[in-house]
Amino acid sequence: MLAILAFMFAASFAALAFVDDDDTAPPEDDTPPPPPPLESAPLPEPELEPEPEAEPDAASDAEPAPLFTLQTDPVTGATDITVAPEADGRLMAFFSAAEFIPGNSSVSGGEYYGLTLVLVPEGVDFEEAANSFDWQTFLAASSDAGITLDRADYFAAIGVELVQHWDLGQQGETNPVAGTFSGDYNQIRFDDRTLLPEITANRDIAWFELTNNEELLGLMFGNVVASEPVTGPEAFFDFQTTVETYAFQTVAGTPSGGEENWEERVFLSPNDGDVIMGSTFVDVILHPPGDPTAVTIIGGAGEDKIFAGLNDTIVTNDDTDADIIYVDTPASFAQIYDEVPVIQAGPEDVIEIEPSGSLVIGYAIDRGAGVTDYLYHIVHAPDGFAAPNTVLGAGDSPVSLEAYYLAAGIQLMAVGDLGSLDQSDPTNPVDTRIAPPAFDGPSLGFQLAQLTGDTITAATVFTTTSAISPVA
Repeated sequence: MLAILAFMFAASFAALAFVDDDDTAPPEDDTPPPPPPLESAPLPEPELEPEPEAEPDAASDAEPAPLFTLQTDPVTGATDITVAPEADGRLMAFFSAAEFIPGNSSVSGGEYYGLTLVLVPEGVDFEEAANSFDWQTFLAASSDAGITLDRADYFAAIGVELVQHWDLGQQGETNPVAGTFSGDYNQIRFDDRTLLPEITANRDIAWFELTNNEELLGLMFGNVVASEPVTGPEAFFDFQTTVETYAFQTVAGTPSGGEENWEERVFLSPNDGDVIMGSTFVDVILHPPGDPTAVTIIGGAGEDKIFAGLNDTIVTNDDTDADIIYVDTPASFAQIYDEVPVIQAGPEDVIEIEPSGSLVIGYAIDRGAGVTDYLYHIVHAPDGFAAPNTVLGAGDSPVSLEAYYLAAGIQLMAVGDLGSLDQSDPTNPVDTRIAPPAFDGPSLGFQLAQLTGDTITAATVFTTTSAISPVA
């Protein structure tokens, strides 16, 4: 019996060893299987702050960097030009002498002068560009667009940059009565040519002189620009001094007068220290006002006409004839003080002062030790005379006459000496005072002032007067 039970147990164990894994699954029922576990929903992405908009590039929106810069000394007029390193081009300066007619063409003539400095791109032929450009179309298009052109626009039209233009004055002559020839002696001369200020640059400047008698823009409009190279500005014009001598034929029965007889005309290029002497006849001596050459001009006998230049000493008190000395605003790029002409004129002479708005100021200057000097200044005050208390503060230290003139917008044109009174020895005073010449000119005013030394303070008083005279 035990043997039968053991056999049955072994057979059951063997049968279990051959059962498939599927046979081990639980029996089917009607209950649906549970749903699969839900996947976790993704968390919302954090909102990102918008990226800031890129700031505009200040350099790209700003005006392009200038191709050059200019610095001008307000006192000397010296001009320094700095061309930007990235600027393509060369500096070219063109001097022009243009003819013009100041009056009737049969009895007058003259020239005006100028210098134009331009920056010309490499590879550009300036003359070819100016002479091949259609200026009529350009001017018409600008007019139709309502554009008001300036000098720089004309150069920009041909791809050239205008750096600077300098007006160098004019010279010529005309008759006092239009259309009537009144003789060479009676002609009105004018000459306010001036030297250029000092010009420096960080690039070489090529200098040229235009070969036609017209200003550069006029030549450009005509497509006829032509020039030739020169060594530099010193080659442009020579400040020649003209000495014209006239004799007069005596009319029978009259002590003087009669028909004018032109006798001689001499052109001089004086050096510093030279003396220009008039003749025993009537002379017209013209030393260009813009010429800084220091010369002494002595009128000599006869009724002379003398045009004063910078640094000149004018002597007309050597005779009793009525001479005329012409004084004009110094043709200069700066306020000139130490270079104006010094005049020694007699009471019979006349000083013709050209610009309106001019003044004659008489000074009595206390030099100390009983010495007083007397002199006069001829000045130009285009904006009117400004008294010291209007331009100097009450606490300002005394300033020089030069500094006062500069602050007041006054330009010195000439100086005259009227002598001195030396009372250092009360028992033997020395009085060399002389009567002043006559002064004539448009809108001419007169002032008197007393100074202690050559200084001005806010308390200095200028007194309006009708004449200048140191003689008691």
